[in-house]
Amino acid sequence: MVVVRVGKSDLESMSGVKRDKIEQFFDVVGIEIKREDDENWDLELYPDRPDLYSIFGLSRSLKTYYFKEKRFYKVLDSDIKLNVDSSVKDVRPYIGGAVVKSIELNDSLIAYIMDMQEKLHLSIGRDRKKIAIGIHDLDRVRPPFKYMAVGGSSISFVPLGMYSPMTPEEILRNHPKGVEYGHLLSHSSLYPIIIDSDGNVLSMPPIINGTLTQIRENTKNIFIDVTGNDLFTVINAVNLISSNLAELGGYLYRVLIDYGDYSLFLPDLGRERIYVSKRELKEMVGEDINANDIKNSLISMGYTVSKSGNGFNVGIPPYRLDIMHPVDVIEDIIKSYGYGNLRLSLPNKFSMGSEAYSEIIKERVRKIMVGLGYIEVVSLTFTSPERNFKRFGIDETYSPRITNPVVEDQTIYRTWLIPMLMETLENNRHRSLPQRIFEVGRVYRNGEGLDLGALSEESDASFTKVKGTVEKIINSLGQRLEIEEKNLPFLIQGRQSSIILNGKEVGFFGEVHPSIIEKYNLGNPITAFEIYLDVIYPDILNEKLKF
Repeated sequence: MVVVRVGKSDLESMSGVKRDKIEQFFDVVGIEIKREDDENWDLELYPDRPDLYSIFGLSRSLKTYYFKEKRFYKVLDSDIKLNVDSSVKDVRPYIGGAVVKSIELNDSLIAYIMDMQEKLHLSIGRDRKKIAIGIHDLDRVRPPFKYMAVGGSSISFVPLGMYSPMTPEEILRNHPKGVEYGHLLSHSSLYPIIIDSDGNVLSMPPIINGTLTQIRENTKNIFIDVTGNDLFTVINAVNLISSNLAELGGYLYRVLIDYGDYSLFLPDLGRERIYVSKRELKEMVGEDINANDIKNSLISMGYTVSKSGNGFNVGIPPYRLDIMHPVDVIEDIIKSYGYGNLRLSLPNKFSMGSEAYSEIIKERVRKIMVGLGYIEVVSLTFTSPERNFKRFGIDETYSPRITNPVVEDQTIYRTWLIPMLMETLENNRHRSLPQRIFEVGRVYRNGEGLDLGALSEESDASFTKVKGTVEKIINSLGQRLEIEEKNLPFLIQGRQSSIILNGKEVGFFGEVHPSIIEKYNLGNPITAFEIYLDVIYPDILNEKLKF
């Protein structure tokens, strides 16, 4: 959950809505008042509504809900260009930008902008790993801008909070933000920076912005940059931030982002459309809602709507990053319509639920792993051939492909768990040892399967220790461990084995090869094992996915 502090008078003034009505709106959209005093609300918001993580988004939603104000953001053309150098490809590959002009700022609004920035860093930015945001005084620099990676001592600038120039290496060593976030760049000897046409440094993402472009009360024009490792999230963040700052009464301008082999114009605030059928709405709600009530409910939540056949074509606001399916729109319809306005009825069928067999087995396995000192993680189900196969020197096998992947590193359904667990260790390499992690997750292995995968990174990790761990797990599952020699390229030869039960191979274990450890920028011995739970328990997956 995200907690946002807003001044009561500020929100009243910005939205034109009185306090009692504001609090009623909080109930409608599910915002909880965590704390309050005479001057402020501390609001707890759900993670799926980043558009409400600021006074700007809250004010916009209030005006839409109570006054039916429609938000169409006009984006003007500009000659501002941001060139992306190929040197950032292996450091922090993506960037987006936007410009907001002719705004009026004061200390209070600047504080709200900085708070919005940090809340987005922590939430959709995953503490700056996925995206990092820079907000700059455009009039202090001269476009075109360039996003590039440089050596640790090849350039210097005055970072926020300091009074003298520092090199990237000095910032990582001595600046508080460099110490806090330096691990995000520890995989590279190069450091990303944004410079203008005169060589002035705007930012060293994702660490710190420069003092030169710090926004002040006299700032009129703002340049926004968003950098990250996921282009889809970068684009969404640019659209969200620029539409929020447009609520200050400014004008939005496009920035050309030139990657060399392709280009983007951002922000892109067009409305995607989604179809909501009345039949689907009735099935979910349990009753027919009048078409006019549906339309009014959608408009009050910021959508555009037109009747189409037995349903509605709905235009999604560009700042609503949480809308992915008609069910999300239906939820908003019911929130605005009012749950209290739905008729109460009892279920017409009697049923008794019970825990699924698969969940019983998974819970048993989880308890065993926690008892052995491992911490559970949950990773993405989708990956890429590079991450799933090539990095480990194994031949690529069939795995279901995503027809239209959003990002390049999520194109296939994973076939095993160890690669994602290795990435988890890499992302947490700044933490103390030992690190023992596991996951119980679905994979595709000649059809859908369910695996237990685990890694242990510690100074005395060995084949003997991992064999003992696997033996305890197998014994706890009521089985007897048998092993056979194995020859997997990502494990050390002679220090790896197959797990055999009743003549069937149900997994493997061993010591991870040093060459693999180096690829993930790790420096300690690692042991790994993966157990095919669906082979041990053939009925564990009640419904096989069809690919």
